[in-house]
Amino acid sequence: MDLRFSQPSFRRLGYLTLGVLSLMAIIYFRERTLFTDAAYQVFHLIVDGKPLIAHSRFGNVLVQVLPWLALKAQLPLQWILIAYSVSYPLLFGLLYWLIVDRLGNERLGWVLVLLFTLLSFDTFYHIQSEFYQGLAFLLLLFALIWKYPRLERAWLWAAAVVLIALIA
Repeated sequence: MDLRFSQPSFRRLGYLTLGVLSLMAIIYFRERTLFTDAAYQVFHLIVDGKPLIAHSRFGNVLVQVLPWLALKAQLPLQWILIAYSVSYPLLFGLLYWLIVDRLGNERLGWVLVLLFTLLSFDTFYHIQSEFYQGLAFLLLLFALIWKYPRLERAWLWAAAVVLIALIA
């Protein structure tokens, strides 16, 4: 079964969509980061000087790396908040790249794009949702198993175990 679209424009449109979401995350960084759980996490990131792992949610560390680097570079608060806001669409862009370009599954890549545009459209300002992160990692796991259904190599098992831990 061919998992690529006949036109490469669909793949480019996926990147464009995630790029627009990244731009919007930069423009609306205050609305996204100074709200509920995101504000709590960025506060503890700044005060403690390290990423916060609350309630064994290890997937949150990935989106805290960029603001943590901004903190270590002693950038102003505005840039730390921008880094935190844009780290989510950048993570999903990375997952899109892995699914589409590395694993060759453009259809699952579009499921990811549609997840963050149609299904979670109303949660753009509530960035701190492990549910959507879990769904994104689940799509990556599906793409991995779809390409390598037997998981014959050790690195495939290791990747699957890490993804399952990030999903849980």
